[in-house]
Amino acid sequence: MNSIVKPFTSTQPYVIDDGIRPSNLRLADRLAVVPDANAPGGYREATEADFSPAPELLEWNPEKFQLFRSPEQLAGRRHKGLDLNAKVMAAGALGPNVAEFLYDHPEEILKIPGMTKNEALFFWKIKFRSEYGTLFVPVLFWDRIEWGWNLWDLDNQWHQNEPALVLPTR
Repeated sequence: MNSIVKPFTSTQPYVIDDGIRPSNLRLADRLAVVPDANAPGGYREATEADFSPAPELLEWNPEKFQLFRSPEQLAGRRHKGLDLNAKVMAAGALGPNVAEFLYDHPEEILKIPGMTKNEALFFWKIKFRSEYGTLFVPVLFWDRIEWGWNLWDLDNQWHQNEPALVLPTR
């Protein structure tokens, strides 16, 4: 993963660009896609025209971020990813640059209120599509030794221990 974090001294906060950038267009052989009501499946491949015109800078302060779970997840029921998508996006979904920052700075993950090593953390802002048309979102997870990352199929069911990281003040 390529770091998008702006360098600061150790006394200044981290600042992350959460916009869509050329570095976001491909992740693990998956292509980035953006919503498009006229495209098959409601998504089309992202292009340069979809890039954020200006940086979407987020100052990293774990106290400002929240773990989002749907009412179904909170009740202990599974929630299908494709159905969960709109709720997570409306809650202030974050993208792969934030996932990348946390992967590169794992000491920051457990500073997020409510986050434990028993949870996988999802980043819904940008979806990725396989050559077969399956949609994915990035995920960070604890693998018993260290934090790892992968892509999670939106056809899956999301459980209570699989929240999205959101910034609700967006």
